Amino acid sequence: MTDDERMVLIHAELDGDLSSEQRADLARLLLADPQARALRDEFRSVCSRLDAVGQVEPPPQFKDSILNRLPSRPAATTYRVRQPLAACRDARGAAGGRVDRL
Repeated sequence: MTDDERMVLIHAELDGDLSSEQRADLARLLLADPQARALRDEFRSVCSRLDAVGQVEPPPQFKDSILNRLPSRPAATTYRVRQPLAACRDARGAAGGRVDRL
């Protein structure tokens, strides 16, 4: 198993996105590889510390200061929605069949 595959499995576990096959692969990996266990423990620690950090509201001028430094953006582009998902039907109707992108 490559390092990338190990990372994907560990991240998927932390995100709660493991399939049953991936869960079995991760269990075998953790039993066989002490470095993978250490990496998983480190990621868990980082995640718990990040979860403990409170939300901070940026200063009001923060967004404008960033946007003003970006190159000019093209005007909004209109896209046609061809086959909306069932959950998007209400939004499509409210948008008149168009979705505008900023």
